[in-house]
Amino acid sequence: LNNGLKTIADMAFWHCKNIKEIVIPATVETIGQNAFADCYALTSLYIPKSVTTLKSGAFAGCTGLVSVQLPRALESQVATAFANCGNNIVFAYYD
Repeated sequence: LNNGLKTIADMAFWHCKNIKEIVIPATVETIGQNAFADCYALTSLYIPKSVTTLKSGAFAGCTGLVSVQLPRALESQVATAFANCGNNIVFAYYD
């Protein structure tokens, strides 16, 4: 993804089953609804501090996820953004 990007659109990478890695630029503020839903091969994720909004289902169904690092300010959005991912994810929050 390009630097300068502010929003990852709704369903932008929905059902891209072979995405193994995502580098979210530090300019992104919003990750849209179902933007990365059902990206099964994704195993780990780092969400930069610039992201202030994770829309519903942003990473829903990403059953391969085992670790997610994200700003503590997004903690209240985790349940809806990571729905149906299973119970194997370890969330690490940072300030």
